[in-house]
Amino acid sequence: MVANYLRLPLCVPSQPSANYVMTKKTGLPYSLFNKPTHSGASDAFASQRGFTVIELIVCMGVVAVLCGILLPSLRATREASCKLHCASNMHQIGVALVAYGIQSDNRIPPSINAMGAHPLRQELMASRVQA
Repeated sequence: MVANYLRLPLCVPSQPSANYVMTKKTGLPYSLFNKPTHSGASDAFASQRGFTVIELIVCMGVVAVLCGILLPSLRATREASCKLHCASNMHQIGVALVAYGIQSDNRIPPSINAMGAHPLRQELMASRVQA
């Protein structure tokens, strides 16, 4: 048994009111949001309801121009974000090296790779670390 408060009212009113008008073909009501596709107007005005090809091309052109304006600014923002991320990583590496140096009598670990690169220099890393 379903309680009365759970029953939903039907969308179609039994008596047409001021908000509803009955259609001639189906006899069903429609509101301002649910109008029939054919309103009984002459077919001469039917071609004026949609977009023309020219209007559609103009709209697509406007969208293309707006995208062209937007894309370079997004690219610049992405580059700035990458630079900021890189600077943050360099700062964190410098902080880690300074913390290691404090714990190991002011020595930093050597950095020698397979190519024979020079060890990390304290003065180079000190410029990246801000107290």
